[in-house]
Amino acid sequence: MKDFDIEDALRIIQNCDENSIKDTRHFRFRNVQRNYDSDLIYQTLLFKPIVGILKQDYNKFKIYYEHEIKISEDIILIIAIEENNLINLITTFSTSKQQRLRKYGI
Repeated sequence: MKDFDIEDALRIIQNCDENSIKDTRHFRFRNVQRNYDSDLIYQTLLFKPIVGILKQDYNKFKIYYEHEIKISEDIILIIAIEENNLINLITTFSTSKQQRLRKYGI
């Protein structure tokens, strides 16, 4: 199985549709715990610009999006990409935007 790199992941994400995204049991469980709207997560992945991406492991990526409501936070999606370009949503959470943004001299 191919180990996708960041460029592959960006291309797959930009070309995906709702039929190429599936959620995991862990994702559903955490969404209920965190009271997140699954539809909003799907819409974020499909239509919002990515502001950061890290490769975490074999075909697993951490994707940063700006939070629509809380301007001081980012939404993080952890995804895994299968060989057939299906995207598995593993988990999502929010974090301070300051973890992504760095100020010079600090």
